[in-house]
Amino acid sequence: MIEDLKTKGWTKFKQENLNSEYENLTTYIKFLEDKLNFQIKNTNSKIDKEIFKSTLRSLVKISSESNYFLLEIVKKIVSLDKKYENYYVSYPYLLFHLPSDREEKGTLHTDTIKESGESITCWSPVNYYNLEYSPLTIIEKTNNFFDLYFLKILRRLLSDNKIYNLYYKKFKNTVDLKPEKLDSFIWDADTIHVGNLNEGEKPHYALTSKISKEPHLTEPSIKVKDYILSEKKFKNFDKIEYEILFNEINNINQRIKNFYKNNNFDSESKIFINMLSNIKKEINNKELIHCIAFAYSLIGFKQKDRKLSLLQYFTSVFFLPKYLSSFYNVIMISKELKNFSYLDYLKKIPNFDEIFQQMFKNKYKKYLN
Repeated sequence: MIEDLKTKGWTKFKQENLNSEYENLTTYIKFLEDKLNFQIKNTNSKIDKEIFKSTLRSLVKISSESNYFLLEIVKKIVSLDKKYENYYVSYPYLLFHLPSDREEKGTLHTDTIKESGESITCWSPVNYYNLEYSPLTIIEKTNNFFDLYFLKILRRLLSDNKIYNLYYKKFKNTVDLKPEKLDSFIWDADTIHVGNLNEGEKPHYALTSKISKEPHLTEPSIKVKDYILSEKKFKNFDKIEYEILFNEINNINQRIKNFYKNNNFDSESKIFINMLSNIKKEINNKELIHCIAFAYSLIGFKQKDRKLSLLQYFTSVFFLPKYLSSFYNVIMISKELKNFSYLDYLKKIPNFDEIFQQMFKNKYKKYLN
């Protein structure tokens, strides 16, 4: 397996599933999916679908089911090569693709983050049914400098679709993954791949995580050996009801939109910050705060209005400063809009001293000093 990873850029294996981790996770996802469908049916149709989806994805992220599942994958990888014990693993991240949802169709990309060093991606379909289509395509043997640089050049001249059909299909081995239950896949972070449109009739779910030599630059991560040792803590994770989290996320989003509609975005950031402060004071559950922060990193990503997107990304970081993907987007959108009032507040966050936060601060120091 490790040799395949080096030579082809990817490999796969069957999950051990020693304690029914797969069944437990897929059952929990199906339970939440039923809640989501009921909520959509009985709620105002004007609510953005990302509110519903982010609720489900947040609950899976913090669940004992997803962590036990990821733990078995991590143990498997360590059994193949002990060096990974001293690497870092990011926490479970659920991909959720609705049927025919073109917004979720991916582009040719890699998972490379230079600051994280040598890295691999773990990707495991976690569906309660057999897939009817290939959710992901891997371009074999592209985890090298030439192929990565050549893709950058081709992108200046051609669309992704033309690059794939005119170059990769003819000159590379393209592999359409068709996973069966209990299949897990690993690829080198430098391997070029693309997520495909869900052509089936049901939602597709996959759980992903990154394992890297250094901490993940924009997502919380933990030393692999420490993650393995924390197994006993998983059973103590609090369960939050779908309806409770959905209502919190939706109510906050309504207040964000009301601020945006009734206040001056450029000059009244203090009003917005005070509003979030009052909301956060009313929430005592740490897991609920975690879920809200993660949800707004997803909601901000899908938002087309750049000002509203900045407010949503800001909300993510305000609730939990560990979501540096949101912090990055606050920086980039602030620069684009030439409004730094929201970023100026985030620059004053105390205790911003975990290793990955320091890495982030160092990379973007010209914006954060």
